[in-house]
Amino acid sequence: MQFLATPVGIGVAFLLGWLWVAAGVSADLGARTSALVQGGPFTVLALLPGFFALIVVHEFIHAFAQPGSGLSRDAVIGFWPRKLLFYAHYLGPLSRGRFLFIFAAPFLALSVLPLAVQACCGGVPGWVALVSIINGLASCGDAVGFALVVFQVPRRACVRNQDWRTWWKPADAPSEPAV
Repeated sequence: MQFLATPVGIGVAFLLGWLWVAAGVSADLGARTSALVQGGPFTVLALLPGFFALIVVHEFIHAFAQPGSGLSRDAVIGFWPRKLLFYAHYLGPLSRGRFLFIFAAPFLALSVLPLAVQACCGGVPGWVALVSIINGLASCGDAVGFALVVFQVPRRACVRNQDWRTWWKPADAPSEPAV
């Protein structure tokens, strides 16, 4: 899915970059991006811990948006080494709205909120804009998942993930018997 979602992430990253420039961060953002490109592979390697930290924070925000703020026994945060995939997963049923909020929370917190602060108040450093844009790119799978749920799941449905599949049923449907 990430491979299919990458074009969406690239589009979102370009849109965020344009919005940051429109909000007045262009000189600092351009200088930082230019410095990264000129720094070569060692500069990029130096950024890997920051990128790793961004992914971890992103997943913890997904977990924080879950019922119990990620502390319930149904909350799972993990890493799948074979796929190089970090994840936050909720094992229980959720309302469609809560499910969508969990998808959107990291994008809203790490990409949209800093941009809104810059647009309203100004003074956000260029590195925050860079994090916002990178998170927008990294949120591409979340964006595609969000769109699939919006367009395929009825508003008053109960949604549940089982393994890597998402299931839904009408909110008024009888629940499964307890095991």
